[in-house]
Formats: sequence, structure tokens, C-alpha cells
Amino acid sequence: GKISRNVPLATAVAVAAENIGLPVRSQLMRRQDMATTGGRHPTLARYKVGFSSKGMIDAISIDSFSDAGYTIDDTFGLLDMMQTMMDNAYFIPNYRTTAAALKTNTITNTDMRSPGVCSGVFMMENVIDRVAYETKLPPNK
Repeated sequence: GKISRNVPLATAVAVAAENIGLPVRSQLMRRQDMATTGGRHPTLARYKVGFSSKGMIDAISIDSFSDAGYTIDDTFGLLDMMQTMMDNAYFIPNYRTTAAALKTNTITNTDMRSPGVCSGVFMMENVIDRVAYETKLPPNK
């Protein structure tokens, strides 16, 4: 599932089906699919985190930057989901996050399953691991 990049192929299949009066099915090879539809947005996160010696996170500030490619497209929906789901199951009393879409000279990236959620949760789990490392506690505590 890509959200918006299926239109060219779907249009071609619809025109073919209309012309021959029969159902038409098409499937791209994975390499073709990724070359024409992009993939998940590469994202950079910078964070500051305040925590106790027991590993309890009291405050966090995360600034994230997502590579949208040559058009911003559906990146803002992805960023919204990323920011909303980033804290995952953790309760952090002082939580701040910002997100920016960066327009670059690369293929436009597009949402896939759980847009933004994987990136956001990965960012938070990285913070959890770093806090565990700094406090010399296991990450699951």
C-alpha cells in the first residue's frame, strides 16, 4: 500500500479494461514499484532529553526533518501521524515535538502502511536506548 502513487498505473489499467471490455490486472516488479512510487520518507531527528538517574524521562524535545522529495505531496499527513504517535506507550510529562518537510531534488516519497508511525516510534525507541545506556540500566526497565 502506497497512498497516492498508484494513480498512473491504475489509470492505464482502467483505460485498457475499457478498451477491451474485460478486467485487466497489472503488477509491477518491486524494483519498478520503488522507482516510480518512492518509499518511506528518510527522516532526521535531533532531540534533547531530561531524565533521572533511575532512567525516568521527565522532558523531551524532538525536532524532526523529513525528506519529501521534489514535491511536498502527502508529507504533512505523515508528519502529523509521526508527531502524534511518537511518544508511543510512554508517558513523558514535558513533551515537545516539531516536524518539517524538506523539499529536495530526489524522487517524491510517499506514505506506506502506518505513515509516520514507524519513523516516530523508532525515534522514541532510540531515545529510550540512549537513556538506558547513559544510566547503565537495561532498556526494558
